[in-house]
Amino acid sequence: MSVYELSNVISAFANALAFFLIFEAFLVRRKSFTTVVYIVGWLCLAGAIIVCNHFLRYSFANILVMMGTALVAAMLYAGAFWRKAFAIICVVLVSLLSEGIAANILAFILQFPVEEVVFMPTYRMLGMLFSVLIELTVCNVIRVRSQQKNDHLSWEYWLLFLLLFFSFIVIAFVMFYLLLFVDTVMYSKEVVLSLVCLLLSIGVSLYLYERQTA
Repeated sequence: MSVYELSNVISAFANALAFFLIFEAFLVRRKSFTTVVYIVGWLCLAGAIIVCNHFLRYSFANILVMMGTALVAAMLYAGAFWRKAFAIICVVLVSLLSEGIAANILAFILQFPVEEVVFMPTYRMLGMLFSVLIELTVCNVIRVRSQQKNDHLSWEYWLLFLLLFFSFIVIAFVMFYLLLFVDTVMYSKEVVLSLVCLLLSIGVSLYLYERQTA
């Protein structure tokens, strides 16, 4: 699997998770469905996005098809159609803005043109991880702030939230910066997988903290 294919797979799972985070914010789970159903729905949506990215790539049709598959996934939730459509549009806008912000920030820090950040494998992976981090952070903040049951979360939660994700940004930047001096496909994949595992660990830690304080 090439670096580009790996980045597309990771971003697909992140995009699918972003959709479900916003669904949790604006819609209501159906009581007849268990948590397993929603996990399977997330995996199916991620698989559909992977297929879309593979065949449609960066075309406008890709966005439309992805929105259509997300609308199908939204049927797992109860809620008005306009709320489902609004949630999907919200995620798409956050995703596009996150990609643009991440690419421009990296271009500014590294003093490289944006095109080089987008098309060079190492910079592309770093930009993808940054954009995924921004997207999931924004979507999770919307979810937490929109749910009344999370009013119990105090400033300690947000301090932990910022600390963990800031640590991830620093670690990701340093590890990819080191790849400039040891730039091999093997090390690139190891770094990416390590950072993905770290990001998952951060997400699980925040979820467990949120559940413990409920």
